[in-house]
Amino acid sequence: MLFELRRGHELMNIENVIDQQSFLKYLTSMRTDFEIGAVRWENTDLASYLEAMNAWLKDSAPQSEANPWKLAAFLLQAGAFYE
Repeated sequence: MLFELRRGHELMNIENVIDQQSFLKYLTSMRTDFEIGAVRWENTDLASYLEAMNAWLKDSAPQSEANPWKLAAFLLQAGAFYE
């Protein structure tokens, strides 16, 4: 994904999500990103966010991720950016 960055904030790299602690940092990074508008989110209301998560799971059929924290991070990212 290509992101439009503003105000010096960069969304944490999803590959760095390896455990609960790093997932919490990713979640904080996403919240900050949403609040300052650093990246243009496609889905900014709850209904479209949840629909995007649903569509991504259906379309992607992700393999059984050995790291459930990373899968959760992918879901959050899909909710924000998947069209």
